[in-house]
Amino acid sequence: MFKSFRISYIICIFSALIAFALAGCEQTNTYTAEAQISEVEYLKGIVVNNVECTALGIGEVFKSLVTDSATRIEFIRNYCYPSRFIYDSTGYYWAYSTDGVCIANPIQTNLQGKNQLGLRDTNGTLLIVEMINTINSSGRGFVYYYWPHPTTKQLLRKMTYVSRMSPLPMFIGSGLYIENLKPNTYSYNTYQKHLVQNLVHATAGGLSGVFGSAITDPVMRNNVIKTFSDKIRYSPDSLGCLSVYDTKGNCILSPLNRSYEGTNRMNAADSRNNYYIREGIDLANASGSCFIEYYELLPGASQETKKLVYFEKIIGANYIIMGNVYQK
Repeated sequence: MFKSFRISYIICIFSALIAFALAGCEQTNTYTAEAQISEVEYLKGIVVNNVECTALGIGEVFKSLVTDSATRIEFIRNYCYPSRFIYDSTGYYWAYSTDGVCIANPIQTNLQGKNQLGLRDTNGTLLIVEMINTINSSGRGFVYYYWPHPTTKQLLRKMTYVSRMSPLPMFIGSGLYIENLKPNTYSYNTYQKHLVQNLVHATAGGLSGVFGSAITDPVMRNNVIKTFSDKIRYSPDSLGCLSVYDTKGNCILSPLNRSYEGTNRMNAADSRNNYYIREGIDLANASGSCFIEYYELLPGASQETKKLVYFEKIIGANYIIMGNVYQK
């Protein structure tokens, strides 16, 4: 029941963000390919989606596979250190316990293991206390404060989003500076495309860190990547999900079609003879990542829908992780 609620909550968050992002558009009742999303809402959507999906994935792994405290801390740190997102790679994760101890901070590793309840911004805001209050009251949410930009050193307003890694007394978060942003706008289709790309890229990076140090057994790796990815959904129609293949085309996880799991799908083709699995895996093996388009008939539909899939190879492991979006 909890799993279903958590998945539904993520989908609701995604839908709410889309609605909010499109509030200034001419058409707000439907999500059109032409609808424009501002830079701040574009970045906010990426941060929220990544944090929520990562909190869910790690929480699922910790429920059944990684159960002792020391290994959990090692897992979180190894996941956070290499995981990056947003176009300039400034997006990263950090984690705290609900009593204020820093578990992981890839930018300031000297903070790890230390209690940060007294940390304040220049206005006196107790950052970690505010985050803990948000977690304790609703399990997730935004916290705003002022903090020096790591590159320019300019004091800027920062937005942070945090989410509990249930059922543990831990939370993960990420933030972005919401002043001096570029006056860019993005179409809904571009936003969806980048949302998927950022999630897959950050997940591939995080799991590469875990598999490169803490978890090396092939069976355990399979169990971790399946358990981490299986419950994640990131689109209003709940069709956006993560799939996992090995580098030879064997399907390890396919949440939308379980019959694929355990089979080799290198020769899978759509009605237009696009060998999308082969092409995606070959390109990901050669260059690390790629987008592939193909066509698929959804249940109950009379016409095929164009499907965009982002493939990325997990460095140091024989896995390809994929995220999909159905384009309007």
